[in-house]
Amino acid sequence: MKEFETSLHPEYAAIRNLVRTFRSNFVLVGIGGRRYQRFGHPTLGLSFYNVATSNTVLSLLCYPALLALVVALRPQVVVTMGMFVQIPAQLGADMVGAHHISAVIGEPFYLSRQMRPLCKIAKLHFLLNIALKRARSILAISERVRQDIAKITRNTVDVCVYHYTLPDIFRPGLQGTLKVPKGFHGRVVLTSCQISRRKGLELIVLAAPLVLRKIPKVIFVIRGPIGDAKYFHELSAMIRREGLGKQVMLMNEMRAYEDLPGILSSADVFVHPSRDESLGLSLAEALACGVPVIATRVGGIPELVKHMVNGLLVEPDPVLVSDAIVRILSNTGLRDHLRKGAREFSEQVRQPKDSDFGRMLEMRIREVAVQ
Repeated sequence: MKEFETSLHPEYAAIRNLVRTFRSNFVLVGIGGRRYQRFGHPTLGLSFYNVATSNTVLSLLCYPALLALVVALRPQVVVTMGMFVQIPAQLGADMVGAHHISAVIGEPFYLSRQMRPLCKIAKLHFLLNIALKRARSILAISERVRQDIAKITRNTVDVCVYHYTLPDIFRPGLQGTLKVPKGFHGRVVLTSCQISRRKGLELIVLAAPLVLRKIPKVIFVIRGPIGDAKYFHELSAMIRREGLGKQVMLMNEMRAYEDLPGILSSADVFVHPSRDESLGLSLAEALACGVPVIATRVGGIPELVKHMVNGLLVEPDPVLVSDAIVRILSNTGLRDHLRKGAREFSEQVRQPKDSDFGRMLEMRIREVAVQ
């Protein structure tokens, strides 16, 4: 609850502003954790529910639990920020006559390895397609996602692209706060994201020896919360097997959003080697701190990273990733040019727009709330 009250994350800030704007009864439902929880907010008039998913049984039960909550609470508007949660939300909305607004923050068809058997058995993709077609309005995190959804809905649903306005804590020239081994004086290559398979983090580990042959004084830092424990252990084993224990730091780290600018500002280059990405908020945050980036040319990433303007775009291949890292670290002129592009991006992304996530969500809620 404290994080919700204070975090400057664009999504948290948008929800808080909606609560204050409408001054209505809001219910927030989260998914995760070890047990079902319900509690209220003393000043904002909010009710919080948490639906546990800590084991297979609870994961299977979370969807009927969400459906039951919608039916029991009988809301006027249901807003979802996720993928398969849209299925029970839309079904519940149909049952109680509510309007469903979907904010698609990830790829409509991405599935973790654990979800694939469930998806086949329950035909979740088929049900997801129906839910998207029946939504009142859909907000897409990138043009690429909008196009994917438009194919599903055959342009029968209002789908528009929203943007994030980043808070001023992300800006160039900040003091770096990332902790590196004592006595290390060299370049820092940083990757900050959820540690999960689709992020392609093994490409960093495979690229590291190739970079170190040409530029010995480089340390690679991969940090973020664990999204896939098995994958985390695979990366750890790969780092040991390659003899990179001192050159590659793999950190399971969950920090407050407000700590990110200092961490990102410690990097000489930020690398995001994702194999599948709807947009890549961490890329926007790194660019907003004036850090040149290297990213894979997948999904919505090219909408943020402009090749040879504020970063380099490559295919998801360790040799190409290593070449791009060496190119930026060894070429001062290129590095300065990309930093200039990152600073220009920073000015733009910190200026509120009509397409800001919070504003667009408020507009969509107003449209259906007065009906």
